[in-house]
Amino acid sequence: MDNQTESNSLIREIKAQVRQEKIIGHLKTNQKLIVCFLSVIVAAAVIWTAVGFYNQIQSKKYSAILHQAMIDEQKGDLEKSTAALKQISESLAPDGVKEISSLKYAAELLKENKDEQAAEVYLTINKNKRFDSYVREYAGLIALKIFVGEDKPENQEKIIALISCLEENSKILQ
Repeated sequence: MDNQTESNSLIREIKAQVRQEKIIGHLKTNQKLIVCFLSVIVAAAVIWTAVGFYNQIQSKKYSAILHQAMIDEQKGDLEKSTAALKQISESLAPDGVKEISSLKYAAELLKENKDEQAAEVYLTINKNKRFDSYVREYAGLIALKIFVGEDKPENQEKIIALISCLEENSKILQ
């Protein structure tokens, strides 16, 4: 029994060594591919982290601009406030800040009786798929209200097309 146990043990050791040598052989054969794969993973992680930091910095920057615009509005400096809101709504600001700024900007345009421009801003909000569904649908309805309120014959086609589009894409505010 001892001879058989020893021979089984020796066979297992030899098989383990062969497996280990095969693994090392595969690693040496595919060394360039493995290094390339690991490099891609590291590069992706670095890019992911850099984009995260960039978005965080952008969010802080545009949040500060939005906050200042609201302060300017409270102080009565509507021109400065509206300019800041326009800047954010036309920029590559993060979605949440851009969403709020665009809504406020469009509302300011309405106050200034710039209905056509306000409707365009609302339609831009409505088309932005990254914005909240409720906000998009709400903006589309406000744009529709503006077009209907203008009661211009040339808006009839816009109104019909917008109603169709809103009805088709609406899930929350049907």
